[in-house]
Amino acid sequence: MNDSPQTAVEAENLDVVRRFLDAWVTGDWDAAFSLADSRVQVDNRTEVPDLEGSYVGREEIAGMYRKIFAVWADYRMEPLEFQARGDHVAVLCREGGRARQSGIEGDRRLVQVYTVKEARIVHIEATLHRGGDLREVLDAS
Repeated sequence: MNDSPQTAVEAENLDVVRRFLDAWVTGDWDAAFSLADSRVQVDNRTEVPDLEGSYVGREEIAGMYRKIFAVWADYRMEPLEFQARGDHVAVLCREGGRARQSGIEGDRRLVQVYTVKEARIVHIEATLHRGGDLREVLDAS
């Protein structure tokens, strides 16, 4: 386990991801995508069959979120914890909402690992949180 102080690049990458998520959760997609490469790739591995897969660029990613909003009447995502190492920032998120058809409330934890190059997000991988420390997630990245 590496508990060394954060480097300047790690601090900058952490700031980029925080600003991206602040914009994203408030619905300001223009601000969020201004922090990402035009060919940013999202690999969704969250075990939701209709959403699993890779999405490249703003239009495909927006399409993935349209699918989410079609199922969830009250979708929300809240970043809970951040950890940076090198070009990677791991974020533990709480995701939930109320299903449109059944009205059932859902709530789960996800881990998103962001790859940041030259202050631009180039890749995001989302998986279910299986427990453990975010540093372990970064060790596997």
